Amino acid sequence: MVGLVFRRIIFSVSQKNYPVKLGFYLMLSMVLVGGQDRWDWYKQVQRYTLEFSTAVFLVSTYPWHKLYGWLNSESPLKSQISKEQQRNLYSQYELRELTAQNLYLRQLLDLKQRDHLNVKFASAMYETGNFFSRKIILDQGTQDGVELGMAVIDAQGVVGQITKINPLHSEVTLITDSSIAIYIPKLQMRGVLFGARNLEEVMELNYMSVDAPLEVGDVLFTTGLDGVFPVNYPVARISSIVRPAGQAYAKIQCQPMANLVTIRHVMLFQQAQNK
Repeated sequence: MVGLVFRRIIFSVSQKNYPVKLGFYLMLSMVLVGGQDRWDWYKQVQRYTLEFSTAVFLVSTYPWHKLYGWLNSESPLKSQISKEQQRNLYSQYELRELTAQNLYLRQLLDLKQRDHLNVKFASAMYETGNFFSRKIILDQGTQDGVELGMAVIDAQGVVGQITKINPLHSEVTLITDSSIAIYIPKLQMRGVLFGARNLEEVMELNYMSVDAPLEVGDVLFTTGLDGVFPVNYPVARISSIVRPAGQAYAKIQCQPMANLVTIRHVMLFQQAQNK
């Protein structure tokens, strides 16, 4: 009896039941969001649902993809240009790496370590998120060898990390929505850079003394201790420093080196385990 009344309230089209239905769906959404990181069975349901929907999408759009590919087939020249862009992106990474080696007199990556880097290329498709965060969706997924936790960088600096993935696409959490360990060359010390978690593309360097000899324009680099990001790769540049009188810590804001607004091509890194 109770179930019958409940079904009539939830699934009826009467406007009188709108507040009850709204409350029910709000509670249901809160339970699903809250259980996303707590229930293993819920993660499995999400995974199988995603794989099933992906299969349905591929089957339903296969004829259109074939037609689109036939109408927009790449010429050999266009394909060669794309490959040259990828080589240029990797060359810029190598140039920054070698510059850092000479600047800090440290052997960052020898040939053996370089072999332990699994490098893949991807392109940004679109952005997603809300007023408090931004995510980037890439055109590479598990079928392309992308894995969770891979570091994402471009030619200018660190972009973020792969946090969600499906067979066709992957989602990048930007450094402005997370935190990252950094190295401060001028102070010869490490610190943590915190994302402001907003749309202003700024990060904060907390717990720095007001007497710290930092200046606007100083560049912060990765430490490599997290085993995720390459060593000594640019992360952010200090954009503003406020030293309040009578306070122990300065308020330091930083701008990511990577252009997170107009990002297009990125590299995905994963450091293989030592054998």
